[in-house]
Amino acid sequence: MRYECPEYVLRFKCSADKCTDNCCIGWEIGIDGETSEKYKRMSGALGEKIRKNLDTGGTYCTFLLGDDRRCPMLDENNLCEIIKQRGECDICEICREHPRFYNVLEDRVEWGVGLSCEEAARLILECEQSTSVRTEREDAASVPCDGELLALLLFARGRIYGLLENSDLRFNDRIKAILIYAEALNDAVFEGNYKCFSPEDPSKSARKLNTGGVFRASSAYADMIRTLDSLEFLDTEFKERLRRVAHDISNSPLPYPDKSSEARLTRLFRYFVYRYFITAVFDSDPLSKVKLAIVLTLTVHALTKNSESTDEWVIAAKALSKEAEYNEENLELIFEMAYTEPSLSKDSLFTALT
Repeated sequence: MRYECPEYVLRFKCSADKCTDNCCIGWEIGIDGETSEKYKRMSGALGEKIRKNLDTGGTYCTFLLGDDRRCPMLDENNLCEIIKQRGECDICEICREHPRFYNVLEDRVEWGVGLSCEEAARLILECEQSTSVRTEREDAASVPCDGELLALLLFARGRIYGLLENSDLRFNDRIKAILIYAEALNDAVFEGNYKCFSPEDPSKSARKLNTGGVFRASSAYADMIRTLDSLEFLDTEFKERLRRVAHDISNSPLPYPDKSSEARLTRLFRYFVYRYFITAVFDSDPLSKVKLAIVLTLTVHALTKNSESTDEWVIAAKALSKEAEYNEENLELIFEMAYTEPSLSKDSLFTALT
């Protein structure tokens, strides 16, 4: 199998007790079967403590979280006792792999790190290069998919990256051009017209598209954020924060992204496209993946309000990622709303981007 990832992924390393958050607090921690069997046989005080804190009553084994929803294996410094005593080889798969994600596509695996981890979010927001690193491994089974569609999506993703890096356009016009391109691509996929797909360059038309004044744009931007109110939230305080942000934008237009904000927005958008766009090979729906990238990227911008602080961008991206990316039902809901919600229509998104 050929593995491929952005270069910055190889620099990822958990910040452990230096992290202001903790991926072992607030999440249900499922334990894979192999590790579960290992825990059943583990000797000593550590093995006894682990077994006392296992919930085996569900469809799969999990750790019993405390009243504060902390993993019972965390010490007072938020460090894992299993890693401290036995090393990473004895932690369960989900803990060992987080925040990595993998897309298996025939004989290739694209992988990366997710925004829900603040160290990963920092790497994504600060990376200045978008080069890929390829390696060969033999530890994954191939996943069959439509080879012609995969080839088209890989080609189209390259075109999207090119539009995203077009320095002749402001960021918002780049996103408009990408949305125009994605809509044409979706039509070609729906019609099965893979080999003949060759749309005109949307860059020129995107620059001309201005669908309203600044206050109308603010209203459309706020409505876009309000669609996220339908999600199932882990953190109700964050849900209220999104509501306040939408209210503020509807009354006071968000400043256009400055140069540093444009750079961060470009990196965020590229991350979302890299992670989700190619998965359209399984559902033939690239347009909803592009709309997901638009909504989440612009929402992070609204949360940060052009802040110069990378920390504020990291916190906003991480919080939104936890709610939107790490709940499959929420992701599916956004993909569905891409077609059902008027605020996520092409015209409405164009207005928000004006």
